[in-house]
Amino acid sequence: MPYSEMPENIRNAYDRVYSLANDWTGGAKVCEDFLFAWYNVRAWGGWAPQSITELDRENAAAILILLSSVQHRTWYPDSADMDKLAERKGREPLSRA
Repeated sequence: MPYSEMPENIRNAYDRVYSLANDWTGGAKVCEDFLFAWYNVRAWGGWAPQSITELDRENAAAILILLSSVQHRTWYPDSADMDKLAERKGREPLSRA
C-alpha cells in the first residue's frame, strides 16, 4: 500500500519517527535503528525492542502504531526516505549497494 493511501494515524506516526531519526539524539538513534531494521535488517542490522523505553511516550507510541500497522498489511518505509536517512547518518544507501 502506498504511503499516500495509509490511514492518517499511520502516516503521522511514520512522519514522527522518520523526523526524529534524522536528529542526533539518543531517541533519534532508537528511531533510526528501528527504521533501518524494518526496511532491511540484513543490510543494516537489528533493532532492540527494549530500546523503546528510551523514548518519550509520544515517540514510543508512534513506533507501536507502525508495528501494529503491519499486522493488517505488509508495507515498508519509503526507499527514498531510507536512502536520505542513510546518507545523513553516514551509511551507504541500499540504492547504491
